[in-house]
Amino acid sequence: MLAAVGTTGYSVIDKHALGLMTAHGYTPLQAGLHYMVLQAMTTWLWMWPLVRALPNERHAARRLHRSPTARRAWLTGAMILGTYGLVLIAMSTSADVSHVVALRQLSIPLGVLAAGYWFRERLTPLRLGATTVMLGGLALVAW
Repeated sequence: MLAAVGTTGYSVIDKHALGLMTAHGYTPLQAGLHYMVLQAMTTWLWMWPLVRALPNERHAARRLHRSPTARRAWLTGAMILGTYGLVLIAMSTSADVSHVVALRQLSIPLGVLAAGYWFRERLTPLRLGATTVMLGGLALVAW
């Protein structure tokens, strides 16, 4: 529930900010991309001093930077930022943000099914039941 409230909160804020940007002459594409860059820069501005100030985080950042998986971590970060940009562009063109958020949340059941298929994770009755409930909710939003 906390994650749902958080997702709702930042989606409403994102939609409002994008609406302000498009009202001031940005195209939906420009609004989405500029907002994405501003989000990334703001996150970096408050995270970097925090990582530098906390010894455990500073050591973890060094280990990650030196690890053989650092390139994958950067690629993953770029992919997350890119998909967020696509969501922002969709939000700036949509009159109903709930449809964009619902479509975005479709990644969760797809991830559960992909993990079962590719990683052979167990699809327990609880996992399948929760996925079914989520798909039902998404169908209701679309309906």
